[in-house]
Amino acid sequence: MGPSRGAVERVRIQIDRSEAGWWLVAAFVAGMLLLVGYRFVGTLVVGLFAYYAARPVDRRLDRHLGGTKAAVVTLVVIVVPFLVMLGGLVAAVVQQLQALGLLDVSQYARYVQPYLDVSASLNEPEQLYERARRLWDEPVVQRGLDTVLGVVGTLGSLFLHTTLVLAFVFYLLRDDEDLAAWFNEEVAERGSTLDRYLRSVDEGLSGAYFGQMLTVFVVMLVAAVVYSALNVVSPTGVFIPQPVLLAVLTGLATFVPLIGRGIVYTLVLAVLVVQVVRSGSYVALWFPGLYYLVTFFGIDSLIRYFVRPYLSGRSLHTGLMLFAYLLGAALFGWYGVFFAPLALVGALEFVRIVFPALLAGELGEGGRGLREDPSTAPDRHTPSPTGEDDTTTPTD
Repeated sequence: MGPSRGAVERVRIQIDRSEAGWWLVAAFVAGMLLLVGYRFVGTLVVGLFAYYAARPVDRRLDRHLGGTKAAVVTLVVIVVPFLVMLGGLVAAVVQQLQALGLLDVSQYARYVQPYLDVSASLNEPEQLYERARRLWDEPVVQRGLDTVLGVVGTLGSLFLHTTLVLAFVFYLLRDDEDLAAWFNEEVAERGSTLDRYLRSVDEGLSGAYFGQMLTVFVVMLVAAVVYSALNVVSPTGVFIPQPVLLAVLTGLATFVPLIGRGIVYTLVLAVLVVQVVRSGSYVALWFPGLYYLVTFFGIDSLIRYFVRPYLSGRSLHTGLMLFAYLLGAALFGWYGVFFAPLALVGALEFVRIVFPALLAGELGEGGRGLREDPSTAPDRHTPSPTGEDDTTTPTD
């Protein structure tokens, strides 16, 4: 009973009656922030990904341009092109749908054409009103209006979320150091458990997000070159369709480790085999075989064993990242791909730093939860023997 009673005493919170009202206000404010975060969780997660992907560039520009100018240049050079790339991918998909005839708007013309001759109706207002009413009652016009309103709503929502992402990234890039200094001064001193935990999470996310961003762009570039080169030597009637679009898809598939690019490779390989079968020239099967060797053993080996280790540095366990990406997308939808590294890094660093201190009872009063332990913390007023400051600085 002794250890249990001691554990209960450690977690007991004493609240003064005069502070109860303020705690209620704090709970209300926290609830409002959680509600806003829940409604815009996808936007915030994408913004966090863009921040960590752009922060190393911003840190280098900050030495020469200053905080605000460096943040603006980083947005223009890194974040905006990434968003434009995603928009271009969507536009390319729409173009392909139009090429397939799935978005043919000519079907609406024959319904609207009889109502467009308004020159004769200007002298007869009743006839003009009747034509407008019949046009409005046409089912195809109603479907077209619903489609237009849906597109307008989607574009408006996209503009809102894009603006929020850009603003979120800009202010984080400009004020992140001030925010960290305020946090160390008011909430958790340097060297405390909470400070070490958040710094470890920050370092892990920086490596995961920035390395992943660079890897995606490198995969897009390499895949575009390889696909275009293969089309140059392809036999008649057999070719890789839309090589640039497939290169973008290959890069985006890199977000799912181990199997992401393989899915794209397999689908393209199936298309090539079908083309060979339809052509009737089975001699051309050498081209799907060449594609298989170049992609599965060429591109994948280059990315997996050279590009990703070099760009990501100290990366997380590949198997854990695989489960994080798959489960994140399954549980949270599209933004789960960006939320997965955050959840994984946060959980791993909690187990590594916070959980042992929690079991040892070092997070309560007299421990190193929010305040430094005076016996182990460096003396800020006494210089070290080497004449340098003993405090550590956050790493990118």
